[in-house]
Amino acid sequence: MVMARECQQQQQQQAKGLFCLCNNAKWRTRRRLITPSFHDTQLLHNFMLIFNEQSCVFARRLEECISVGDEPKAYDLYPYISTCTLDIIAESALGKHVEAQSSGGKNKFVEATGRVCGIINHRIRSPWMWPTWIFDRLPIGREQAERLNILHGVSRKIIEDRLATFNAENITSNSEKKTTRRLVFLDSLLAQMNSEQLTLDDIQEEVDTFMFEGHDTTAAAVNFTCYLIGSHPDVQAKLHAEIDDIFSDGQTIRKGTTVYIFIYGVHHDSNAFPQPERFDPDRFHQSSVTNEERSPFAFVPFSAGSRNCIGQRFALLEEKVILSTLLRQYSLRATQTIDELQLSFEAIMRPTVPIKLFIEHRKFQ
Repeated sequence: MVMARECQQQQQQQAKGLFCLCNNAKWRTRRRLITPSFHDTQLLHNFMLIFNEQSCVFARRLEECISVGDEPKAYDLYPYISTCTLDIIAESALGKHVEAQSSGGKNKFVEATGRVCGIINHRIRSPWMWPTWIFDRLPIGREQAERLNILHGVSRKIIEDRLATFNAENITSNSEKKTTRRLVFLDSLLAQMNSEQLTLDDIQEEVDTFMFEGHDTTAAAVNFTCYLIGSHPDVQAKLHAEIDDIFSDGQTIRKGTTVYIFIYGVHHDSNAFPQPERFDPDRFHQSSVTNEERSPFAFVPFSAGSRNCIGQRFALLEEKVILSTLLRQYSLRATQTIDELQLSFEAIMRPTVPIKLFIEHRKFQ
C-alpha cells in the first residue's frame, strides 16, 4: 500500500526540496528559479573540474583492488563509487571538501549521510514503518533524527559561511583584492536569495535535497554500469578503443596555443565520407547508415562547441530559401570541372576563376 500522506512525511524528515515538494505552485516556482543553475556555463565548467579531480582520486584508490597472483579476488566497488559521488556532490553543491574518499568515510558528515540513506531505503521496504507516529518512536527513527540534525547543522554552517563570503565579495566587487574561487550550486542559490526570491531555509532545503538525491542515485547507476561493462567484454573493448582514440597520445595542448583545423581536409576524409569528391547530398540524410555512424565533428562548416557560429541557423535558412526560390523557376548547368575552378583557400574558400553557369527556365511537363 502507498499512502499519499507519506509525501508530507518525507518532507518533514528530510527536506522540502524539489524532489519532495507536494505543493505544485511552490514546486513550479522553485523549479523555475533553480533550473538556470544547471545551464550556467561557468557552473558546469567548475563542475567538470570537480568531476575530473574526484574521478582521478577514485581511480587511484582502485589500485588496491587490482587482481594479482593465481587466485584473483573480486571486490565490491560500490563503497568506492559511493564515496566518490559524495565528494563530488558535496563540493559541487556546497563547495565543501568532505574528503570521503581520502578518509575512507571516517567523518561525521560522511557517516551521517551514508546512514540516513540506509535508513530511508530500509524504511521504504518496511510498510509498518511508514506511519510517522510509529517510525518516530522506534530506535531507527530516533537515529535518523539525530543523523539528520548532524547533516542539517553542517550544511547550515557551510551555507552561512558561504553567504558571509558571498556578501563580502559583493561589497568588494570592484576591488583588485577580490579573490577568485570556484562557483558552486550554492552560490547560484545565494544570488537568488539576494534578489529576495529564496530564503535561507529555502536554500538549505534545496542543498540538502541535492546532496541526498544526487549522491546515492549516481553511485547506483555507475555501479550497475560497471557490472554490465564487466559482463560484456565486447562492449568493454569498444569503450576502451573509443577512450584510447580520444586520449591517444597523452599530450595536453597548452593554454593559449593556437590550433588550426584544416576543415577542407576533415570534410574530405574518406573514412567519414566515402568518395569524398562525389556530390552526394543523400549522404547527410538521417536514414543514411554512414550518417548515423559518423562523428558529429566530421562535418563542421559552422565550427563546433562553445565557439561555433552563432548565426548558423540564420545562415542555413537563408541559403535554403535562396536556393529553393531559384530552383523553383530555373535549371542550372555547369560549364567547368572542379579542377578548372582552381580553389583558393583564403579566409573562406573561393574559386580563382569565376564560376560560369548556364541558366534556363524549367521545362514543366
